[in-house]
Amino acid sequence: MVMIPIMASPLTFQASDVRILTGLSPSQLREWTSRRGILPADQPARGRGRHAHYAWNTVLVLRILAELHTNFGVELTTWSGLAQRIRDDLTKVHPLSLYGKYLQIWGGRYEITATPSLTLVSTSTIVPLNPHLQALAVGLGIPTPPAQLSLFAAVAT
Repeated sequence: MVMIPIMASPLTFQASDVRILTGLSPSQLREWTSRRGILPADQPARGRGRHAHYAWNTVLVLRILAELHTNFGVELTTWSGLAQRIRDDLTKVHPLSLYGKYLQIWGGRYEITATPSLTLVSTSTIVPLNPHLQALAVGLGIPTPPAQLSLFAAVAT
């Protein structure tokens, strides 16, 4: 039986973990979260030896931004306000409830949905959340449920 813990407190990552999970270089992460303030850290670094901490929802949005920037050349400063709204709205959601859902973005707005609408607008971006959530689960050491449970007991031959 696989046990999935229920979050009693916000799960956070240090900057080194965020870089691994997002694929951002140290300078990119500093640029995006500090200098340009596209998506600030949840707990900023405080002096020498005190690392910034990022909640799961911040890392999720940073992963999505990194993917959009790398694959489509999205200019991040124009997405700053939207990214912060998405992150803030995700604080009210449990990460497990996002499995099987998509982030659909259009005209400065967004929706998290199980079935993206292709008739919503002529141009929208649809991001499947599962790959990002699975990366966060692995990063946090949270076991994910198996895709299919065996119906028959294992038999030694």
